[in-house]
Amino acid sequence: NLPKMSLEVSVNEDFILVELKEGPDISEIRRGLTRLFYIPEFIDKNDIWVFHEGVINLSHDDLYKLRDIIQETYPKETKANKTALVVKSDEQLNMAEAFVQIGKDLPYEFRIFSNLQDAKDWITA
Repeated sequence: NLPKMSLEVSVNEDFILVELKEGPDISEIRRGLTRLFYIPEFIDKNDIWVFHEGVINLSHDDLYKLRDIIQETYPKETKANKTALVVKSDEQLNMAEAFVQIGKDLPYEFRIFSNLQDAKDWITA
């Protein structure tokens, strides 16, 4: 029985969209990162992560693990330098804010939004 895929990655003209449904956990987010880093367009395109309804099943320690995973695995030749996080709930917002603090030394500027249009406007500016 294959686990239901609750993660979709799509390449758009101006950015890469990663959509997470139904409360992702660290292994799911890690899968998303791996897929993202293997997309040839990732070198040039910024990315938007959209968290749909649901609890993000991450501990505070997981946020540090994610930072380390990104640091060790992102393509060093990438020119993309912006990642937008679109959240739906206060709980997701708190998690995203904690991650942005933890990841402040990563070579990306992270910004948090409550809707996709604002995220797109920032990513494509």
